[in-house]
Amino acid sequence: MGQWLLLLLCIGLVDCAYKRWLSNTNFGNPANWNAGRAPCGNDVAVIHDESAAVFLQVNTTVKQLLMPMNGEVVFGSDVVLGFTEQPDHSASCTPYSSNVEFNVTYPRDWFDSNNWCETDSETGNCKTIARLDSEKVPCMNDDVVYPSGNSFYVNLETGIDIKVNTFKITGKAYTTTSFQSFLSTDQGKGMFPLPNNGQRSSVTIQRRPCNDPTGCMCGNNKGEVLNRICVIQRKRCTKAQCRTPLKPVGHCCDLCGGVAVMKFGSGFRFDTLVNGIRRNLIDGKSEYKDVQVITSKISEDEIQMILLDTDGVRASQLTREIAKEVQNDINAGGFKYSVLSVRVDVSSGGGSTGPISGAQTAESIPNGEIAGIVVGGAVVVGLLVVVAIFIYRRKQSPTDELGFKVFDKISFKKPNFRKPRVEVPPSFGFRFGGPENVGPSQGFDNPMYGNNPLENEKPMDMEMMPSSLGLEQEEQPTFDSSRGFDNPLYDSPPLNESMFTDPSVVEKTSDLGSRPTSFVNPMAMVEDNPQT
Repeated sequence: MGQWLLLLLCIGLVDCAYKRWLSNTNFGNPANWNAGRAPCGNDVAVIHDESAAVFLQVNTTVKQLLMPMNGEVVFGSDVVLGFTEQPDHSASCTPYSSNVEFNVTYPRDWFDSNNWCETDSETGNCKTIARLDSEKVPCMNDDVVYPSGNSFYVNLETGIDIKVNTFKITGKAYTTTSFQSFLSTDQGKGMFPLPNNGQRSSVTIQRRPCNDPTGCMCGNNKGEVLNRICVIQRKRCTKAQCRTPLKPVGHCCDLCGGVAVMKFGSGFRFDTLVNGIRRNLIDGKSEYKDVQVITSKISEDEIQMILLDTDGVRASQLTREIAKEVQNDINAGGFKYSVLSVRVDVSSGGGSTGPISGAQTAESIPNGEIAGIVVGGAVVVGLLVVVAIFIYRRKQSPTDELGFKVFDKISFKKPNFRKPRVEVPPSFGFRFGGPENVGPSQGFDNPMYGNNPLENEKPMDMEMMPSSLGLEQEEQPTFDSSRGFDNPLYDSPPLNESMFTDPSVVEKTSDLGSRPTSFVNPMAMVEDNPQT
């Protein structure tokens, strides 16, 4: 009952897993021999000096067995090894041109994901699940199983603290202390040999299953653990089928698709987010049937959702839809998913349809645009440098002449303008007052007001225009104090005398050249001559 409850907790709260070791040193494992099959009655079996202890788990017959003096074969219960000179004509004993050699000559690496299988139980079938490279080896919340009926040859490496939830070897559970004691035995040394360059890595068995509703971190997505995983995994990476692929947190190879990183708040549940996204956006949609979804907790308050496919087109589109779904919930108050923010990154060429409203995006920039930005930036910087030098040289140069040369051929100079000078012409003047000798400190003489107090002063002249301009001098009006102002226009003959006299009077006048001395009112003449 307790096991079923633990399984339900793993399924409901987080994605728990058993990690079972696959590699072994069994005599009957075809992968352990160079012929691709186990030795049979027609073969000479060879075990080399560097080989691990070989576990013989079933009855076997060979022609010969060659092994070193310190070689080791471990027999299972009631197992018999036989030798024969008779040909073996069974279908499984196919001819081989040379000796059949045992090829497990070095320990298999703990951090190699090919040595692990994820299952739902200790003896369950291996599951094909999309995982980050860091999650394909045991995480700190996983249950590690070395299955019964096998022998193993494992490299724990050195300098790393390996953390797991539980640890079982051939059916026996270990604690941190008991496992350290096991490593000091001959069996432990044969199964987990000492590295050539130092002490084994430590193994901490926590025995604390994850029961956090927000999910549990794997613990392998950073630091030296991830580095060791990627040293092995990068050799198997294939070229991504998109122009600018992604590399999510905890992964070693480039991927095509999209990544949505969500920061969550109080009330968040891992399974609510995963099940809600799948139910609302993925289930029942044929266009997304080939898209793989990987959801992981990458920090104390962040969830990373990765969507993958071959070229990233559908996965990129689905990533944007997920971001829009989550952002709409955030705008509505976040009651459905309890997510505070979401940021999106998609591989180039992955069906980009524009940024998600309210979501942060990090699109890849094509190389051509990058080159254009660099060139444009260089031009702008160059112009700024030229302007700065120009301003600096201007400040350093004299105020009445500025010289700034570019390439010793182009020069910029401040024009040298002469200050304007006003000259008073000698031939024109205004005379104020009557008497002469008006000094610069005297006042203005008003001729209309009685006696002039400046009678003995010389009048002041103001010259306005030089006589060299060739302009004729005009006679200026004069002022006679006894008669008043003499208007020169008054003595001029009228343009049309009839305009100022009665036509009847003009006709009677014999002397048309005479000029009346005053204006004649025609109405007055009518009164004087009523007969007319």
